[in-house]
Amino acid sequence: MSEIRSAKRIEKFSSIVEFCKGKNVLDVGCVGQDRSFESEGWLHGELQKVSKSLVGADINQEAITQLNQKGYSIFLPEDLAEKVERYDVIVMGDVIEHVNDPGSFLEFYAQFLAEDGEMIICTPNVFGIRYIIQVLFYGKPGTNEEHTLGFDPYVMLELFSRIKLEPTKFYWLSEYKSAANWKQRIILGLSALFIAMRKYFNSNFMFIVVKSK
Repeated sequence: MSEIRSAKRIEKFSSIVEFCKGKNVLDVGCVGQDRSFESEGWLHGELQKVSKSLVGADINQEAITQLNQKGYSIFLPEDLAEKVERYDVIVMGDVIEHVNDPGSFLEFYAQFLAEDGEMIICTPNVFGIRYIIQVLFYGKPGTNEEHTLGFDPYVMLELFSRIKLEPTKFYWLSEYKSAANWKQRIILGLSALFIAMRKYFNSNFMFIVVKSK
């Protein structure tokens, strides 16, 4: 618990890319990531450049068809289950907060981990101070309207313990986007003050987990 409170803050995108270099990677929810797949710097596209092999999983059939025509290898979850493959790294970049049953979701993908394989899980922190400040400015926290769940690190630890996943590393994540207007500059500035006092006010976090022995 003390390690969570004192954990260092890293940049999500570049850290995931670095972690996946030279490895066999499964990228879950690869179509709907922070940047559109039609944009420069799309995470899955960057992983394609550095990984030993890369497979994606998503539920957007139209986008899957379009991307596979461009040379990617992306599957629906039910089709992925038919592939007898195991992966060194499974990436879940801000996906788990969109699902109905996070325990079953993690268990399903954990079966594809190679021996000693690692799963990267990023998600917003429900106690992130930026979301609270945004309520004052906009009347709502500003999180994605497609979210079904909210997590904090301690809740995530409890979830892991119930489905036999073991956390090995934890990081707070820096803000994904810069301020686009004066309100956002104020919000990010106030957030930074609170985070300087308590890291638990960070807006996003990352766990790296393995299957329990």
